[in-house]
Amino acid sequence: MSQRLADNTDNADYWSVKAVAEHLSVSSRTVERWISAGNLPAVKIGRRLVRIPRQAVRAFIARQARLSLSESTAFEAATCASRELAQVIRIRPAKGR
Repeated sequence: MSQRLADNTDNADYWSVKAVAEHLSVSSRTVERWISAGNLPAVKIGRRLVRIPRQAVRAFIARQARLSLSESTAFEAATCASRELAQVIRIRPAKGR
């Protein structure tokens, strides 16, 4: 991110779609999809101008971090459960011996 962009976004209450995209390292189209899906609140000014509140960007980042953490925790739990099951299967004596 350029220094000029950092200066503009750090002090601005509302960011452009392009500024949010650059800040999050995604395309502008991805940000537009998030807005259309209702995942990222935005304000439409006039017919074409769209601005995203800085606090909405911060909340979006926090939500994504929590989702990512819960997904990795669920994956770790499933992996742990499968290891425990494999351990039980190996320990169980064979029938008829």
